[in-house]
Amino acid sequence: MKLITYSVHNYKNIPQINKLNAKQLEAIEVVGNVLPFKTNNYVVNELINWDDLENDPMFKLTFPQEEMLSKNHYSLMWNTLMATSNRDAIKMLQIKLGPN
Repeated sequence: MKLITYSVHNYKNIPQINKLNAKQLEAIEVVGNVLPFKTNNYVVNELINWDDLENDPMFKLTFPQEEMLSKNHYSLMWNTLMATSNRDAIKMLQIKLGPN
């Protein structure tokens, strides 16, 4: 099997991504722009139960979840992503909110 990696920039290429609801997709975008997010096709295809995401620990550990940020930080990043596609503005907020 050829290794394929996924991050916030290409996670929409994951074949099973259509099993996620709008809120889960939003969380990946928002939280994934603050905290590091990377997975691979082995985890996606072999370790995650896509038919029971709400109870799947590997999904919760691998994919960014809304609860990983405070409500304030989540809101700040969401508002920034909705207001601009300017990578410099997003990067400045990433630095401000990201892990030290």
